[in-house]
Amino acid sequence: MSEQAVGLGKRPKGKSKRAPKGQGSVRADERKEFVLDRVEDVRAMQRAEGHFDCFGRASANFCDQRECLFHAECLSVSTLIAQTGL
Repeated sequence: MSEQAVGLGKRPKGKSKRAPKGQGSVRADERKEFVLDRVEDVRAMQRAEGHFDCFGRASANFCDQRECLFHAECLSVSTLIAQTGL
């Protein structure tokens, strides 16, 4: 597969969002906001690079884009979205 077809572009600097820091555990709504922001950011990167904006949409924990930079994270996020209905 070509690099163009599987989303192997570099992640833009300064675009990654970190989970909110604080004392104790992060509130559920902050975690939800972080996950949704991350999904939005990765999909924007995928579109900008000319790829499908499929991050977080893996069905039944399956994705054939194994060379994608976000493959493992995508599977985890897809499972979280399916389980919680984000």
